[in-house]
Amino acid sequence: MKRGFAVLVFLAATPLAAVAHDVQAQFTVSAVVMPRASIETVSQPPQFPVSEQDIARGYVDVAAVYRVRNNDPLGYLVRLVPRTGLTRSVEVSGLASPVVMHDEIVEVSQPAALRSQELILRFRLVLDAAATPGTYAMPVQVVVATL
Repeated sequence: MKRGFAVLVFLAATPLAAVAHDVQAQFTVSAVVMPRASIETVSQPPQFPVSEQDIARGYVDVAAVYRVRNNDPLGYLVRLVPRTGLTRSVEVSGLASPVVMHDEIVEVSQPAALRSQELILRFRLVLDAAATPGTYAMPVQVVVATL
């Protein structure tokens, strides 16, 4: 009897081999990332002076640096919005193509840069004949949008 009892105890203490079955499941996950573009001013004078010499020359040069973030592989749009009064035109360089703007909003398509990039713009403010010496706010607002 002792032998039967010992076998029974041995069997009870031995773990049984578990039967494993392969179970597979498939599912699809998708996400839509909406195109987004943003701009931050890095360096732009809040105001700039216009002197008698500037008026005699007929223009003032102003530079500005912006940081653009864009996630659209198609690129983004730079929108230049003029503020009327001081200038008769504004020449803008540093974009995909040079721009001469008057009193209308101008949009320029920029190539994709799927990371943060600096946009360095130079503005030649061609002064209006009635311009007077003084301190003025930047006559162009720069914004970005997705295409």
